[in-house]
Amino acid sequence: LINLSDCYKLEKKYDKAIELLKLANELSKKLGAKQLIMDTYRNFYKTYESQLNYKLAFEYQSLYNMMSDSVFNEDKALAIGKVEGRYELE
Repeated sequence: LINLSDCYKLEKKYDKAIELLKLANELSKKLGAKQLIMDTYRNFYKTYESQLNYKLAFEYQSLYNMMSDSVFNEDKALAIGKVEGRYELE
């Protein structure tokens, strides 16, 4: 859905692109797929930016940045946990 929304954005069919992104975002949230949620936020802000709707573009860019930080911190916490686990075994 996210890739298909990109195609619509390139064709300047922004309403259809946003409709697909809303669906993709809803499904991603139901699945708890943070990376996909982050991808939908990024595509929302790029689509709104293409429409020159800078207010919504900024809102979605902020959501993207917050989600990106969250995913990054979780990944780092997992990596630290693995290193700590290996250290405790030695």
